Amino acid sequence: KCVVAHALEFELDAIYILKAAQLSMEAGVFSAMALNAFVEAQYSLHLALSLLEKAKLGRNSSSQRLKAEVLHELGRVYRYQGSYNESERSLLESLEISQQVSRKDLAVRKYVADTLHELGVLEVKKHNLDSAAQFLQRSLELRQSLTDTESDSVNASCAATLHQLAAVYVARKPPSLEKAKALLQDALKMCRQIGQRAATLKQLARVTIRQGYLEKAEIYLEQALELYLELYGDNKLHINIAP
Repeated sequence: KCVVAHALEFELDAIYILKAAQLSMEAGVFSAMALNAFVEAQYSLHLALSLLEKAKLGRNSSSQRLKAEVLHELGRVYRYQGSYNESERSLLESLEISQQVSRKDLAVRKYVADTLHELGVLEVKKHNLDSAAQFLQRSLELRQSLTDTESDSVNASCAATLHQLAAVYVARKPPSLEKAKALLQDALKMCRQIGQRAATLKQLARVTIRQGYLEKAEIYLEQALELYLELYGDNKLHINIAP
């Protein structure tokens, strides 16, 4: 991070500026996801944007693709801080750039889907459930259209979007519990990650409790607990394991 900060002070070739911007973005993601240091993350991501501006590569595909990624991550950091308007602006700009680049580079469709998902999550936070459902459904359809639909990463992404869609149907008034349960069951079929499966099982238990199926809910909770114990060990202080 210290090295990257000095990149603005020197006249470097565009390729080195791009590398510095990539490093600054990665530093921002690490600060946010590993350290919960959101102010530092914001600084690193804004620095990455400044470096990309300095590179003056215009519509260069690599530069635009990286800019879209930086804006996506910045949108997430703003959301974590509760700055929803700033988050929306960053994510919409990221989406616009990704959609433009994806016309020539189909691989970028994954980033389009990721940003649609993130916009859906943001709309849930803002209690705009209809808008959230639209963004999440678009993300899901795009993810399902990707050529490597059997890959674990794509399946995990689809499962995450299904999980969020289910949350939207639960939050609606009146809630659509049967639809939410079906979405969660679909998510469970697709996810392989222990933590993701446990969270989905726990959400399934909540839905089935509200439907009055207490015995089924108990089975889901026991399965979730078993997975959490596998993930965290016998750590009774962890929020997902503590009685």
